[in-house]
Amino acid sequence: MIGSRRGRGGLVGGIFLVILGVLFLVHGFRPEFNAARLLFHWWPLLLIFWGVARLMENMSARRTGQTPGPVITGGEIFLIFLVVAACGAIVAVEKYGPDIQMGNNDEMPFGQHAEITEELPAKALKPGAEILIQARRGDITVTGTDALELRVVAKKTGFAMDENTAQKRAHAASIRLVETSRGFEVRPEINEEGGEHTRTNLDIQVPKQSVITVKTENGDVHVCDIAGNVFASTARGTLEVCNSGADVHAEVKHGDARILTVKGNVRLTGSGSEVEISDVTGDASMEGEFYGPIRARNVAKGVNFVSTHTNLAVGALPGKMEMDSGDLSMDDASGNIQLTTRDKNVTMENITGRLRIEDKRGEVTVRLRQAPKEDISISTESGAVELALPSSSAFEMDAASRSGEIENDFDDADLKVTNDTHGNAALHGRRATKGPRVELHTTYGPIRLRKSD
Repeated sequence: MIGSRRGRGGLVGGIFLVILGVLFLVHGFRPEFNAARLLFHWWPLLLIFWGVARLMENMSARRTGQTPGPVITGGEIFLIFLVVAACGAIVAVEKYGPDIQMGNNDEMPFGQHAEITEELPAKALKPGAEILIQARRGDITVTGTDALELRVVAKKTGFAMDENTAQKRAHAASIRLVETSRGFEVRPEINEEGGEHTRTNLDIQVPKQSVITVKTENGDVHVCDIAGNVFASTARGTLEVCNSGADVHAEVKHGDARILTVKGNVRLTGSGSEVEISDVTGDASMEGEFYGPIRARNVAKGVNFVSTHTNLAVGALPGKMEMDSGDLSMDDASGNIQLTTRDKNVTMENITGRLRIEDKRGEVTVRLRQAPKEDISISTESGAVELALPSSSAFEMDAASRSGEIENDFDDADLKVTNDTHGNAALHGRRATKGPRVELHTTYGPIRLRKSD
């Protein structure tokens, strides 16, 4: 009796496995027959067949007086889950495989890929020509040279579950060079054979005096040695512009940005992680959600940064600045400096010019090597304020700490700390006859006025 019931239950599972085996065997010999995709869409029919067969078995068992088996066993449930998960994974790889990146490796974590390198005939260009380069998937490298011609080398990669299909997809990708009234457009094209399963990396050489526009949806962008304006954009990847002779406008959405040595202005927008901007003869502006670290160095005409939490404007940055989600540090900056932020500890050294800092839930430390000549205003909530000035400094002080204390290293008779019965402290007075106004305010934190020499 028991053996008969188990034999019947095993019959359904056996038929199920035979069907799966036949489907995947056909797929092995005929890759265009996509067994995984077929199962992914029609697997409910297998459950219906399984259920009908099991009901017929149980009805037959009752007629013969045998004990009916369970509708479905735990092992069969696990088998169904395993098959559906495997089919879903295969379909996902075939659909999104070109987008899967393992660090700097563009290859799929499994499956097959095929690479083909194609060099296009060179095209003559005039100085100042405008080059537009667009790609959906792939890295783009643009280099300026002394030759007055456009050269394009494409590395085309096809992805598939078998090598033959990967080769077909790689061969199906093509590159179009379209001449315009101002220059050329470079566009990788993917036909239905390649679809979303192809990646095209471009290595392009152009005259140095060209004006460059580069856009890719998924890939790294590198543009170097261009004397004209540069616009570079990637939706997912690392962006780098170096040795540019004019303005640079860069846009990233998911990735890092490095903009180095620019004889013009820099504008960076979007969102991403690490940012590095250095050696800029103009100004540098950043707008968006960049989580850092954000580094800027040697920017002649100032730095501006705008995000939902921070608004920073610096007149000039001959030194360096670094910022991340919890800290902002700056060394050697001049001109007017304005900062509005929250949840950051702020440290500034060797600052000259007018300074205004408004912080919430963060500590502020400012150290000056030269006596201040412009007004200073620092306020924070739930944090300490420390200002260090040279002993020769002249200033008018207005400092107040609510529910905190004040420490003063200057022993002038006109600079005395007062405390009230509610735990508040204040420091008012003037040091020397002329000097800028210094305002220091905080709540639930101390104020420390130090000597920096």
